[in-house]
Amino acid sequence: MEPNKIVEEIVNRNDNYVKKHNEHYFVHHIAFKHPVITLVSCSDSRVQPNVLIENPIDNMFEIENIGNQISTCDWTFQRIYC
Repeated sequence: MEPNKIVEEIVNRNDNYVKKHNEHYFVHHIAFKHPVITLVSCSDSRVQPNVLIENPIDNMFEIENIGNQISTCDWTFQRIYC
């Protein structure tokens, strides 16, 4: 697929997503963040959070990297839990 077609597809999918949800839906997610879990997973494109949780928005915080590794020195980890 050509790069401009990929971008066009992403924009179209985003537009469709916005059309399916009212303004309150987005305002709620901007104002509050209450993820239930933090998922540490591989940045592999075959790993998709929707498999675990139907709607991961505001339910899951994701940390993706090579090899599912996390360290307490990791700035992402510290920002969440420290």
